[in-house]
Amino acid sequence: MKRLFMAGLLLLLPLGMAQASPLFSAVGEFSGTGRISPKVEAPLGRAKCKLQVTRNAPNDVNITGRCVLVGGSTNVSMRFVKAPNKAVRGGVWSPSTDESVQFEGTDAGNIVRLQTVAPVDVEGVLYDSIVTLEFTSANAFAMEQLVRKIGDEAWLRVVDMIFEQEG
Repeated sequence: MKRLFMAGLLLLLPLGMAQASPLFSAVGEFSGTGRISPKVEAPLGRAKCKLQVTRNAPNDVNITGRCVLVGGSTNVSMRFVKAPNKAVRGGVWSPSTDESVQFEGTDAGNIVRLQTVAPVDVEGVLYDSIVTLEFTSANAFAMEQLVRKIGDEAWLRVVDMIFEQEG
């Protein structure tokens, strides 16, 4: 079953302040706890994730890992690239969506905010998604993902997680 939250989870990374986001300097393992919706319009349920952050280049980051939530688990895979003008593009693939979802946004410091480039089809319904990552320190961040049906005004929260670097 397609799950937009996993697509977003893989694309969720921070944008926000005057200097470069810790996203592009982070390396290592991160553990996360919080809530994830198992389906786009289902209630949030408890979740735990383990993510590995690696850098391909100074402004090119991969995030891979696994999340366990009510009803199962899934692998996650994301890539984020920052341009010199602080624009950030992200691509995320997940077996739960069987597609690559593209996001774009801006690195504004300790907050990165990304939005889908095109609507995402989840079981025949089109959605927009916003992912926000806010680094509370160099080794911890909060991740939130919101979705809404195309044409709707109200956003639904599908990811609400806190991640901390291990070790």
